Amino acid sequence: MPGGGGLCSVSAQLGDLLNADVWLDPAAALDPESREVRLILREQSCASGRSADDRVEVVGLAEDEQQVAFVLGVRHLEEQLATCPANPDTHFTLRLEHPLGDREIVDASIAEPREVVPRR
Repeated sequence: MPGGGGLCSVSAQLGDLLNADVWLDPAAALDPESREVRLILREQSCASGRSADDRVEVVGLAEDEQQVAFVLGVRHLEEQLATCPANPDTHFTLRLEHPLGDREIVDASIAEPREVVPRR
């Protein structure tokens, strides 16, 4: 069931997990031989100004010859009432089954999946 998402898009409902905006880490070059992609996430829900370190989960990962499509979710903070200052970036490494090659990297958590680009 779709719900409102960041970046003005409709995003997947992830059950107990929260959505996040996702970019490629501009400090990390994409290596076609690597089985890792470094990402930056920003949690969309209130998180008391804390990063989502240790709360990011891979909900789905699909790899084919043309693309790597993923869905990431963030577990809620344990505290009952989170405040809403700006959320910091969270660095996350997506691990692949096969080397990246020249495949497109796609955030499939939104209704119209889009290519993940470096954060500016």
